[in-house]
Amino acid sequence: MRIALIHNQFIRAGGMERYLFDLVNGFADAGHDVTVICYKVDAPPLLSDKCQTIRYDYALVPKPLRRYAFDRSVRKTLREHKFDLTIALPEIQNVDIAICGGTHRAYLSYLNLNPSQLDKAQIRLETKSYSTATTTVAHSPMLKEELEHLYQLPESQVKVIFPPTDTKTFHIASEPERSNYRKQYGIHENKTTILLCSTGHQRKGLVPLLVALTLLPSDQYELLIAGRQVDELSKPSAPKNARALGYVTNMAELYNAVDITALPALYEPFGLVAIESLQCGAPVILSSAVGAGALVSKEDGIILEQVTPQTIAGALANLRRHPRTVTPDFAATHGLALPDHIQALLNLHKQKNIR
Repeated sequence: MRIALIHNQFIRAGGMERYLFDLVNGFADAGHDVTVICYKVDAPPLLSDKCQTIRYDYALVPKPLRRYAFDRSVRKTLREHKFDLTIALPEIQNVDIAICGGTHRAYLSYLNLNPSQLDKAQIRLETKSYSTATTTVAHSPMLKEELEHLYQLPESQVKVIFPPTDTKTFHIASEPERSNYRKQYGIHENKTTILLCSTGHQRKGLVPLLVALTLLPSDQYELLIAGRQVDELSKPSAPKNARALGYVTNMAELYNAVDITALPALYEPFGLVAIESLQCGAPVILSSAVGAGALVSKEDGIILEQVTPQTIAGALANLRRHPRTVTPDFAATHGLALPDHIQALLNLHKQKNIR
């Protein structure tokens, strides 16, 4: 089957870019002919052995207009080429499947932001994309609710399919391996080590997490922050038992080294780091605004209904006193392996839910 995967950038970047890589690998490994349609790509081209690339050049197009230009270009390309299945990750009209990894309306609402003209333009494109797709796939039940209430999509048009987890990379390491990883990251054996993965510290809940750390004995807890530079740690009030690791290339080792992964986010449409952590055996503390929480049981971690330093500190103390035993092979138990995800998307096609 000829499949078109549409995203504005085919590069090593955030969560949706990683998801695009997963789709390319998954569909290609299942024997399908894959084409990626984009306007920004790494050089040399990524996954060139598994897909073709159609790329547009928008160097002369102002950035605020590129979303509109991309939408027009893609629709023209889809009219000229015969694809059996079209899947769009950003705001593209008239595709078979529109993937929703987050909605801009909800993002602005959770962060109490007033929409700018650019925000309003993005919301218009989102609305057209979701309303004209034959099927819209929401990456969590939380997103399905947003699509139905904020974008007025009929319930029958929205299907929840959780994003996949790389089970080859993320798995529970042996005890000797875990011990080596803890030494590698300088982790104290007598401390409960918490991990926060973040490129957007305000949205991910870094500030209340840092304050929570000051409410706990510093000789019993430590916080590791993987991702963007952490300016907050240079402030006099910053806890001394928190340190930044910068960008980490082997996250599986880090998940296996720590005791808990925390994501007390203001808004996180899914939160793949939570699933990757659980797949490596580390329990999680999530806010109720994290979509992945729909998969987390009491054995896997704690969901915070309110995010305050006090509730975070209480959850950390709870997990130190009562360690959790995470569901073995979490991804397989919940159908989150990549082949499962690819089959779920293909089933939408087979069931004629898409044209």
